[in-house]
Amino acid sequence: NFGGEGPPISPSTTGQAIGDTFTCFLGSAPPLRGNPTGQALIDQQNQQQLCAGSSGSAFEWFLVYSIFNLSFNVTLLWLTKYLSTTWAQVATGVVVGLSSILGQWKALMGPSATALSFEEYMGIVIMCVALWTYCLEDEVNADGEDVFLINKRRDEADGTVGDDKVHVDDLEQPHRSSQMLTTAQMANGESATKLIAR
Repeated sequence: NFGGEGPPISPSTTGQAIGDTFTCFLGSAPPLRGNPTGQALIDQQNQQQLCAGSSGSAFEWFLVYSIFNLSFNVTLLWLTKYLSTTWAQVATGVVVGLSSILGQWKALMGPSATALSFEEYMGIVIMCVALWTYCLEDEVNADGEDVFLINKRRDEADGTVGDDKVHVDDLEQPHRSSQMLTTAQMANGESATKLIAR
């Protein structure tokens, strides 16, 4: 039952209730239990209709949710690894804005969707202005170096472009001694500690 409605489930019928839950989750209506009458019968019939509705089963929507959720988390991991955690936070802000805008469409959110208020629109505009302002200048470290070009320049200077490497750069707290340990240097016995100490 939804919202704790109906009689409590006894220990002897727990397995049956779990089975009914999975039946509903997969898009089929579980059988009526007991001998409901009146409002109790109407409630159970309504629940059956929700389980076997034409809009798709809960399992199908769970798969859709999982695809978007997994895509978001993989992209967030990529941003953190190849750019910086700052850009991961920027991406999170973009997601919040898009979710707010798309969430007001009944075609996506159903009849419970409501239009954004003026204040909510202003919040999204302020967020966009903040992101735009941040992007006006390149990210630089404490020495004024572009953090996105440092690795590329080092690779070109060392002739190791495309070589596998272990990153020891800390873009959130960059410093002049940040280096990258290439596989060739590892083979020659150089350690990350020696490189960082340079």
